[in-house]
Amino acid sequence: MSDKTIIRSSHKDRRNFTELPDLRKGVIEEAPATPLRANYAVNSLANLLHPKKQFLKVKQLAEISSDVYIYVLEPDPSLGTVKPAFFRAGQELEITPSVDNVELKNNYTICSSPKRALENEYVIIVNSTDENPASEYIIKNWKTGTKLTASAPQGLYYHQTIRDCNYVVAICDNTGYEPFLSMAEAVNDGTLKINLTLIYSARKLSDITMAERFEELSKAKLFTFIPVLSDERIIKYERGFITKSLIDKYAPTNKYSLFISGSPEFRKRIAPQIAEIGLESKLIKYR
Repeated sequence: MSDKTIIRSSHKDRRNFTELPDLRKGVIEEAPATPLRANYAVNSLANLLHPKKQFLKVKQLAEISSDVYIYVLEPDPSLGTVKPAFFRAGQELEITPSVDNVELKNNYTICSSPKRALENEYVIIVNSTDENPASEYIIKNWKTGTKLTASAPQGLYYHQTIRDCNYVVAICDNTGYEPFLSMAEAVNDGTLKINLTLIYSARKLSDITMAERFEELSKAKLFTFIPVLSDERIIKYERGFITKSLIDKYAPTNKYSLFISGSPEFRKRIAPQIAEIGLESKLIKYR
């Protein structure tokens, strides 16, 4: 067998090849000097859904308690944000308050339904007891019209249809309720099509942030609100602590996902109870 490779080509092929640079040069010179498009529709959509920064301002605020405030945020068109980016129930914003020569940042879970983003609003709740300088500054200084900078919605703590079950049992204490408030709002308006049960651990009913709103939302068939009070007895609520038997009482008999959100101490305390349930690890989501 010969090791030689034989390439057969005509004189015309070789001539066309050598003339190719001149042909290209001619095409380039004949092309119109029209500037390239600065942006394309797909890029505009990407920037709308995943902006690097969002410029927002305070539309409304209300005091829930001496330590907790609720803020409604809207886009600031004067700085280039016309519509807030869409989000999934459970995601958060990294917010940078405007402070002279000092950069304060903190993440705040969006507590409203994603539907409100389509209506040009985000809702966040700020608690001064989280010992974060940004939260302290916000509560002391934010007023109607205050400007702020935020990230695009971020985080993976939300219901994923491919991974999670249609029935979700959520467990939280008073430091982890925010994503479930957003999910409950979304279930209520049909944005999120799941069955959601929230088991909320607190000492007293008065310690449950947004208790009245959770109660109101629980009137819908797809959301159930279960307060568990350790230091107070109220007939229609559970008394004591979250245990395996209590979770089993409110969990469905078929397959379900378990979402857990709260302080490190809370998660450590209920970890043995969760382990006893025996769910697959992929069905358990922590925050």
